[in-house]
Amino acid sequence: MRPGSPLVAFYHVLVAERAHPGALRCILYDLDESSLRKRFVKPFTANEDMLIDGRIHRVAEIATVKIRRTEQNADVELKRIQEESWEAVQRFNRESSGVVLVSAGSGYSKNDLDEAGTDVTNEFLASAPSGGSSLWDHYGKEIVIGVIVTVVGGILLAIFL
Repeated sequence: MRPGSPLVAFYHVLVAERAHPGALRCILYDLDESSLRKRFVKPFTANEDMLIDGRIHRVAEIATVKIRRTEQNADVELKRIQEESWEAVQRFNRESSGVVLVSAGSGYSKNDLDEAGTDVTNEFLASAPSGGSSLWDHYGKEIVIGVIVTVVGGILLAIFL
């Protein structure tokens, strides 16, 4: 356990895919640190696709990762978020002049765990996944070969013309 960490910690992983970069989805929740490392951090940093709840998560398609640490499990944290959100809606409705906000608030989806606890992503992920997640990794060799062929071809043309 890291200094300053709670005695019991729950980790939750939220990701947004490149196709929907603004839509964080909770894919894992209520993990201990060992399970977090085994089920997400290790495969993610090794650029290995993950099977989670019957869905394949391709690392190359993940645009954003957030790892949240909470002192309570997901259900308790979501209940707290619901209560705080409901109070905020009620306060807005009391204090507004004629505008009424009709909303149940947040905290009804595991995706709302982004509002809970502490963001500890940088404690577990220091860099992007290795091997294959960038355009350079996908097309770099082809670009270098193309440049070499062009340069060598130009030199040969200059010599023989």
